[in-house]
Amino acid sequence: MKSWPLLTDYRRALDQLPIDRPLTPEEAIDLLQLRDRVAAELAQTPDRLTPEVGQPLQRLDRQLRGWGDRLLVALESVPADRQAEVDRLVYARSLTPSSQRWERFDPIANVLSSIFLTGSAGLIVDIAAKFFVPGVDLFGSLAVAGQSAIALVTGRTLVTETGQAWLKRWLIARGIGDRYWQEAGCLGSLALLGFLIAVRQVGFPLLAEQYTRWGEQAYKDNRLATASECYERALLFQSEAIEPRYLAGRLADEVSEPEQAQTHYRLVLKNPPERTASSQDWQLYLQAASNLSRLYLLKKDPEQAAVIAQLALRASAPMPKDPALDDGLYGLYKNLGWARFSRGRYVEAESWLEKAIALEPIVKRADRAAAAHCLMAKTLDGLQDYRSALPHWERCANDAAQLATPEGDAWQGQAGDRLENPNAKPPKSANAAY
Repeated sequence: MKSWPLLTDYRRALDQLPIDRPLTPEEAIDLLQLRDRVAAELAQTPDRLTPEVGQPLQRLDRQLRGWGDRLLVALESVPADRQAEVDRLVYARSLTPSSQRWERFDPIANVLSSIFLTGSAGLIVDIAAKFFVPGVDLFGSLAVAGQSAIALVTGRTLVTETGQAWLKRWLIARGIGDRYWQEAGCLGSLALLGFLIAVRQVGFPLLAEQYTRWGEQAYKDNRLATASECYERALLFQSEAIEPRYLAGRLADEVSEPEQAQTHYRLVLKNPPERTASSQDWQLYLQAASNLSRLYLLKKDPEQAAVIAQLALRASAPMPKDPALDDGLYGLYKNLGWARFSRGRYVEAESWLEKAIALEPIVKRADRAAAAHCLMAKTLDGLQDYRSALPHWERCANDAAQLATPEGDAWQGQAGDRLENPNAKPPKSANAAY
């Protein structure tokens, strides 16, 4: 539909009002007279007030109210002979001066705005920094660009004259006059701060979850470098998250970086899940403890390995019975048996390994609990119960290759030697850790 010329003139007149100086009486009167002509023509031709005209007119009248205080100030100096006309125009538009009670809040609003904007600037820097380490991917680039855009727009709007003029016109267009600009600015800066806090408190966990999922997919595709980077990114967004911390430790363990793996596992143990946490978090916690204690066993430090395993068992003791936790418990029982065996405490080792083997039907491990069977065979040999050890040596020989670990390879070799000559006295292992 063709635009109404009078409405176009009204819009243009509002847009051309100066924002950087007071209005003159002539500018104020011309604007109000133009609005009066709009009202007169609508009164003569009511059919013209269609939604295409009515809605823009409402927005323009709201903008007129935003100029209200400036218009009234300008009209105070009109000649006496035009006062009657001015009064009619003011009455027709229901223009009244804004309440002055808000002025006493202006200093407080300005101080609060500065505080909120300073906090927002700090959050913008903090949020953007998360995406720069390690490296920047496409998703991170977009996030950094978004944060930079917020900072740039906010800074240019609040600092430059052009930005301030735009902001003032934006407020006026929504019917917010000069008297309320400080309060509006305070609310706007608070809204920005609230948005950034929400991004940090709500968005960061979601980003950590997403990067963890991407890392797991990369791990399954054997893109280990990408997986490691994704886990590290997830931890940047949520350093206390158990899953990416455990997965980062597991990956470091698998690529023979034991020191880095131990660091990740220790951090998991320092931040155990809440009692109400999911069974997955508890399973990862127990698995991290199991893996860490195993690393100490490989370093020939069975005492420390036993301490870690017992610490995890005590932490999980109040938890209700949950099959999801059994795989982690299996690892802890097995490592305690391994630690006792390493110190020649065979009876204690047998007790812990029996607990581990009892979980075999539940956990359904791919290696069929080979580690526990290998250690039980070695323990029974230590107790000189050679006949009872043979079935465990057979299980060890069949399944130890599935462990894909140095100790698994060593145990499989020992099983082959023992089964080749089952009546011979078992030799002492060259490596006490194995």
